[in-house]
Amino acid sequence: MIDPRLEKSDCSDSIDHHYGSADLAERILTALREAGKDIENLSREDLTGFDEFHAGGLDATREMALFAGISPEDEILDLGSGIGGPARTLASEFGCNVTGLDITKSFCDAARELSRRLEMSDKVKFVCADAVDMPLPSEHYDTVWAQYSLPNIKQQSALFEQIYRVLKPGGSFVFETLCQGPVGEIHLPVFWAAEPQNNHIQTPANTLKNLVAAGLSKINFEDVTEHVLEAARCRLAAAETQPSASTLWLGLIVPYDVQKKMRNSIRNSEERRTIVFRKHFRKPR
Repeated sequence: MIDPRLEKSDCSDSIDHHYGSADLAERILTALREAGKDIENLSREDLTGFDEFHAGGLDATREMALFAGISPEDEILDLGSGIGGPARTLASEFGCNVTGLDITKSFCDAARELSRRLEMSDKVKFVCADAVDMPLPSEHYDTVWAQYSLPNIKQQSALFEQIYRVLKPGGSFVFETLCQGPVGEIHLPVFWAAEPQNNHIQTPANTLKNLVAAGLSKINFEDVTEHVLEAARCRLAAAETQPSASTLWLGLIVPYDVQKKMRNSIRNSEERRTIVFRKHFRKPR
């Protein structure tokens, strides 16, 4: 049981500025109304255009769940849960109970409101807190799940120690992340950073070193850069036909320079400034 007194209410100013605003839930509901959706009878399909705004979208969440071997009885912690799209996918399609954790308060508020309207509050819950200091019980989760949240976290060694703590013995840490490629500095802005001081992507070697130091063992990994690039190009093409932030696309969630961030993300991967990995680590029994 999560103690509500431990829930973090003052989120990082820089991350809040980069990712969201206080009226995000209302902006989403207004956009849904204007698009002709019945906000009193929402379906997950109504949210498809923006609900999973990580690279690859809904298909990537499904692929990662199969990669991880998710089971219906699993208790999952989703790190960097955004407005709750992946958590709701895992709950709806794979039968799991999911706790989402995100440092951005407006994301957590929107995630709760959308989940309530979808009648999913019994399967998904959301905590606004810092991932390097989680107010969560030890040895509680079967799987810790992260899609593209690592580049926002500077203290990754502390993060992996926290992940080890909250995992049950034998539990899995499954994540998809961008790592620093061999070419050089990345082009900014991108989705996780507008300025260099907010960019915390690591080299693959450094990520592996910190994971192993935390006590986690590598089970499987895939380089999915080309696959993610294909999905990103399709998203950019769709975005270029939907320039209005009032429509149901990524611009509803990402407040600044959406298409520029999309183009830079594609360019970074094409030039091997970033590499995308999907990885599965396990806590020993």
